[in-house]
Amino acid sequence: MSMSYELYKDFWVKLRAEAVKQAEHAIGSTRGFVAAFNVNVDAVKLLREGDFNRLASKANVRAEELKAAEPPPEASEPRHVVLALAKALIEGSGFEIPIASSRVADWLSETLRADEYRMGGQAGISSNVLSVLGVKRVYVHVASMPLLQAKLFRGDGVLVPRVKGGVLKALHPLEAYSELDEPMIHWVFEFQEGYRDEVNGFEVKAPRSDRFIASYDPLNSSLHVDSAFEKFMRREVANVDKALISGFQLVRPLYPDGSTFKDKISRFKGVIEEWRELNPDLWIHVEQAFMSNMELLRHSVLELTRCASSYGLNEVELELLASSLSVKSTRKGPLHVLEELKSMINTLGVELLVLHTRDYSLALAKQSGENVARSLWFGCMLAAARTTTGFEVGLRDVLRVLDRARLPMSFEAFKFHSELAESLGVRLGERDLLEGLEYGGYVVVVVPSLVNPKPVRSVGLGDTFTAGFLASLLSTRP
Repeated sequence: MSMSYELYKDFWVKLRAEAVKQAEHAIGSTRGFVAAFNVNVDAVKLLREGDFNRLASKANVRAEELKAAEPPPEASEPRHVVLALAKALIEGSGFEIPIASSRVADWLSETLRADEYRMGGQAGISSNVLSVLGVKRVYVHVASMPLLQAKLFRGDGVLVPRVKGGVLKALHPLEAYSELDEPMIHWVFEFQEGYRDEVNGFEVKAPRSDRFIASYDPLNSSLHVDSAFEKFMRREVANVDKALISGFQLVRPLYPDGSTFKDKISRFKGVIEEWRELNPDLWIHVEQAFMSNMELLRHSVLELTRCASSYGLNEVELELLASSLSVKSTRKGPLHVLEELKSMINTLGVELLVLHTRDYSLALAKQSGENVARSLWFGCMLAAARTTTGFEVGLRDVLRVLDRARLPMSFEAFKFHSELAESLGVRLGERDLLEGLEYGGYVVVVVPSLVNPKPVRSVGLGDTFTAGFLASLLSTRP
C-alpha cells in the first residue's frame, strides 16, 4: 500500500529547509540572469459588489450574451472585454484577452479607477522575484520605461541596459527611465472565490479566486526588442547563466506595417539563437501564457523552443498547446497529463518540461532527481508565500512566512501523485518523491502546492513559481 497523506505531507514539510538551502547555493553561484521580453504596468482592479453589473451596463451587454460567454480572440469593442470577464468569473479561471484598439483601452481608463499599479509582464514580475531573492545581476528587457514603470522594480539586482551619455551600460531602473516613454498598461481584474453579481436576472458567480487580464500594449504586442538591450546582451551574455523568455503570447496575426506573427517570432528567435551561439552553456527557459489562436501558438512554440533548454506552462495552457500540436491523449486521469507531456517534450526537444497547476507542479526530464524536486518545491513555497503577503519574499523570509501562514498542502496533489504511481505500477514511497518516477525513458517529479483559497494576490503566482524554480535549479546536464 502507498504512503498515507500524513506521511506524504510530513515528507514535504521536512524538505522545506533543504529546498531553501539548495536555492541559496544556486543563487549564490549565479553570475547573471536575463528576464525578457515583456514588462508592463498592471492597473489592478479588485472586483467588488456591483462592479461587474456596472461594466456590463456601460458596455450594453445583455444577459443573453453573458449566458454564452464566448468572447472573440481579441477585444475590438468594450463588450468583448465584458464577455471575456464573464467567462473568467463563471469558470473561475484566469486568462487574458488582447485589446485591439485604443478606443477600447480609452473606454476602460474612463470607466474604471485602478486600485493599485503593480509590476506586470512575466519578465517584469520574474525580475523582481529574482532580485529580491538575491540574484546579483538580473538583466531585464523593458520596451518602454516611464517613471511609473521604473518605480515598480524591486531589490538591488535589477539592471536595465540603456545608452546614457553616449555609453552603453546596465543601469538601475530609476537611472534608466525616460520622460518621453509611455506606460504599457494591462488591466487586471482580480476576483475572490464566491464573488457574485447579476445582470438582468443572470447571475455570474466565481467558484474560485483568480484574475482576468485585458491588455493594450502596442510595443510588447509587436514583440519589440530594444536595441540597447540587444547590443548589451551580445557583449555580456557569456557571463550569464540563465535566461527566462516570455511575452510571445501577445503576438498578433497581422500588423499595420504588413508584417506577420512569423516575422515577429523570427526576430525573437534570432536574438535567442545569438545568445546560444555566444554562450552554449546558457540555460534558456521559455514560458508559455494563454493564447487562443492555435496557429500562432503552434508556430511560436515550435520556433522558440529550438534553442531552449526547458519549457513551462500551466494546466490551461497545457490543453491549448496539446490541441495546437495534435498530441491530445485518450487516457484518463494522471496518465492523460503524462502522455500529453511526453508527446510535447518529444516534439519540442527540450531537456525539461515543467507543468505548474493550482494543486501541484510536475517536471518531465531527460535526467532529473533530487535537484529538480527541491527546485519545484522551492518554487511552490515561494508562490505560496506570495499569496499570503501579496509581494516578493526574500530567501531568508520564505520559511518564516510559511510558518506563520500555516497553509494546507493540497490533498488533490497527493491523490494525483498516488494514482500516477499506481498507474505506473509503483508503490509510492519517499524515494519516489525525491528522485521521481520512471516513465518511457523520462523521470517524472511531482511536488504538491500549498493552497490558499483566498490569496492576497493571484496575479504573478505562476511567474513567482517559475522564477523561484529556475533560480534554485542546479545544472541537470552531465
